Amino acid sequence: MITRTRNLDRSFDERTTHFIGRGEVTSRMKRLAVLSLIAALMVLPLVGCESKKLKEENASLKQHVDSLTLEKNGLAAKADELSKANADLQAKVGDLEQKVAELSKPKPAPKAPAKKTTTKPTTKKK
Repeated sequence: MITRTRNLDRSFDERTTHFIGRGEVTSRMKRLAVLSLIAALMVLPLVGCESKKLKEENASLKQHVDSLTLEKNGLAAKADELSKANADLQAKVGDLEQKVAELSKPKPAPKAPAKKTTTKPTTKKK
């Protein structure tokens, strides 16, 4: 138990010096700090570039979506127009079919005119 309290009272460097030399610990910590700083400096600009690229790509995709929306609206209007034209043509077809049906009905045979009975003038001979 005494060793634990002694270890807590000592600093990190003092506790690790009996395993590793004192100079080696501080140089490792400095090296680690410098490497992490260099890594951070290398990564930060890349993150900025990525966000710039993403913003540009997002803007171009928004423009593309807008153009597709306009095209969709134009096609919807054209579809409505064509639907109306189709309905008008269907009505005309129905009228024409009716006329064809009326014209193609067999005409009733004309009644033969009644023959006139001609009476011959009779001459009476007396």
